Amino acid sequence: MNYTVIPNPLRFTKKNVEEIFLSFGGYDYGKISKRVLQILSKVAGEFKINLVIGSSFPKKIFWNL
Repeated sequence: MNYTVIPNPLRFTKKNVEEIFLSFGGYDYGKISKRVLQILSKVAGEFKINLVIGSSFPKKIFWNL
């Protein structure tokens, strides 16, 4: 029986998060974007947040984030 042992791939992780990408769909019915941003505002450290919103995202919600 011939076989080859494949090693586990090396995984590199950063200790500090520098950037977070968020996307919850075009409309975000459950206002998840706002809730996640509120939670992230309480996290220690500095990081950039990229929130992608669709054209159906209500402006009223956007301006109250």
